Amino acid sequence: MRVSQGDTRFRVRAIAGTHVVLMAMDMNADTRKGLRGFAIKRGVSGQPQTFLRGIKFFEELVPHHDPKQDFSSRDQPFQTFLWSDYHASPGTSYDFTIIALYGDIRAFEERHTLAFSIKTEPEFDQGHGVFFNRGTIASHAFETTFNNKPLTDEMTENVSDDGKLLDPETAWLSRGLAEACLKYINDTKQGEGLRVCAYEFTYLPVLRALKRAIDRGVDVQIVSRRMTIGTARPSPRQRCRNPSSTCAHARKFRTTSSWSNSLVARRCKSGPDRLISLIPDSSGRPMSGIRWRMRSWPRPISTIGPNWPKTRCTARP
Repeated sequence: MRVSQGDTRFRVRAIAGTHVVLMAMDMNADTRKGLRGFAIKRGVSGQPQTFLRGIKFFEELVPHHDPKQDFSSRDQPFQTFLWSDYHASPGTSYDFTIIALYGDIRAFEERHTLAFSIKTEPEFDQGHGVFFNRGTIASHAFETTFNNKPLTDEMTENVSDDGKLLDPETAWLSRGLAEACLKYINDTKQGEGLRVCAYEFTYLPVLRALKRAIDRGVDVQIVSRRMTIGTARPSPRQRCRNPSSTCAHARKFRTTSSWSNSLVARRCKSGPDRLISLIPDSSGRPMSGIRWRMRSWPRPISTIGPNWPKTRCTARP
């Protein structure tokens, strides 16, 4: 949802996603004179509003700063024209109030105020789902909430068969993304199909969910990319007979090959475009049956780099 409010002196453009409301403020030159920053209040529609909080402050007002401390924007205003509220919930209507503060930092003067209402998007709507985990923007919140606790494989892979993340740190970082992915896989039924396109395909809970789907009769096919370490990626034109800009391979270069890392215990060919991977399950026993959809490349014309997958440009003049 997008909302605009205000006039040429002071205005705001707000955009709501699922968990975030972004606000871009604008002021003319006369209104900006003496501006100290913005205080922003938010509340669920029809409910009391509270001031958003931040971590920046005037040193004169906070001589002894605790790194875990945050501040009300009414006391320490946001000194930026672009601000995002990352504490919103999906499918919820909110009322916002933005107050422009001026004057002495010990006694701010409220001169201009804007109010607007906006509704965040639902995570799942009309057959489509949009989920975002918490990334770098949440690093300070993770530090203050969990004391910057290091993550281990045991923590991230501590997932129940029904798709619940049992570790509080990883569940907080996931914010529903891993759970939605696992639920999507777990909800498939016999006779249905799953088509997976993965870049770094190393998350064991997903692999195990796919294996369980295969066991109950779901057709699972996967396209993934081999991760090669220490090998320079050649230019597509280095590998192409037709180096002109009209070459489709040079314009759109995609590498599709087998997944390769330490999780794969054994690999064997199962036909010209299939690869079977034996991946350990939660008990440590190898599990088989995940089908990998491979591209049947024509006979290679060259190989650049010792570990680079052999391909050939098939573009026609």
